[in-house]
Amino acid sequence: MSMTYLVKWREPRNIPSVFEDFDRLFDLNSPVFGRDALASDWSVAGELSEDEDNIYANLELPGVDKKDVKITLEDGILTISGEKKQEEKEQKKNVYRTERSYGQFKRRFRLPTEVQSDQVKAEYKDGVLNIVLPKSEEVKPKEITIDVK
Repeated sequence: MSMTYLVKWREPRNIPSVFEDFDRLFDLNSPVFGRDALASDWSVAGELSEDEDNIYANLELPGVDKKDVKITLEDGILTISGEKKQEEKEQKKNVYRTERSYGQFKRRFRLPTEVQSDQVKAEYKDGVLNIVLPKSEEVKPKEITIDVK
């Protein structure tokens, strides 16, 4: 006995539409994801969070010297760039496998709100870079009291 499968016909999806959806999803031309992320030798893990008063950026930079890290804030985009240099050691052993990454990196984060650029603080400890960006007074939520009469 042979089995017959019925397949419902669907119109094929427009191929350019698929590429447009992909571009919109990742916005490959944006300064936040696109060309800088693809041009880096290696990528660092980062996290961006906020509370009522501050925005926090935390990046893992193991093995990177703090003098090789540069932080800039321009037009609402926080940029962290630098270089992890390869250690110059004279070894008598043959290296069969290495999974360590070296070279330049650049991460950009579009900040969700305006910040006080003159109040930004950064701390680098144990391979983790912590940046605190205080929000501008204009964008902080304000509580208004209501007088009852």
